[in-house]
Amino acid sequence: MSNRAPNDYALGHNHEELPRLIGQSRFLGELTEQVLRAAGIGPDMRVLDVGCGAGDVSFLASRRTFRHGIATAAEIDVDTLAARLQRAVQAADATVVAPLFVGAWARKP
Repeated sequence: MSNRAPNDYALGHNHEELPRLIGQSRFLGELTEQVLRAAGIGPDMRVLDVGCGAGDVSFLASRRTFRHGIATAAEIDVDTLAARLQRAVQAADATVVAPLFVGAWARKP
């Protein structure tokens, strides 16, 4: 039995977790792209990436929906969202600068 609260994410929400997520995305990027393509994600669609973490899936979805579509990234950790936005700006790629949605309803103990 775990001592964690039911809403606690097992791997945590911190800056040490972001490099792991980014590395995982690099490893699975091509497969993720194939899954998005098979799901029919394409131009002019609206995509919501819930629990986006480092945002790599929303980056891919944003590129696939580019022109009139949009990919929105939702994450409960504001620092993670800030890091995601910084990565998008550093990429200097207009397709990945999608609006960020902080969908957080957290109960304080």
